[in-house]
Amino acid sequence: MTELRTIQITDGEMELTNTTLVVITDAEALAQALVNRMKLYLESWFITPQSGVDWPDILNSKPVLTDRIADILKQSLRNDNRVLKIRKFEIDFTDATRTLTVRFEADTEVGLISEEVAI
Repeated sequence: MTELRTIQITDGEMELTNTTLVVITDAEALAQALVNRMKLYLESWFITPQSGVDWPDILNSKPVLTDRIADILKQSLRNDNRVLKIRKFEIDFTDATRTLTVRFEADTEVGLISEEVAI
């Protein structure tokens, strides 16, 4: 009998089943792409170094300007042509722990996407 082996990387970002990479599609894939886009540090991706967010500059400002962060992240979502409309967008920053949480809902070509992102 063949043993079934499954490896899941934290937060479900990658799944390997019986040495086969499981590829996600549709809304789940787009949601992952949008979350990754928000988490990407500026100049960290060698193929498109202009992509990403200048997180050190933003989070090291005193005080942290949540309106500025919200504008940057909304623009990041809008930069994906599959996003049709941002329905909801909330941002919470906890200064004591330097924790940023973003919640958004967006109408997209593949349906409604609702995500919470910890940065």
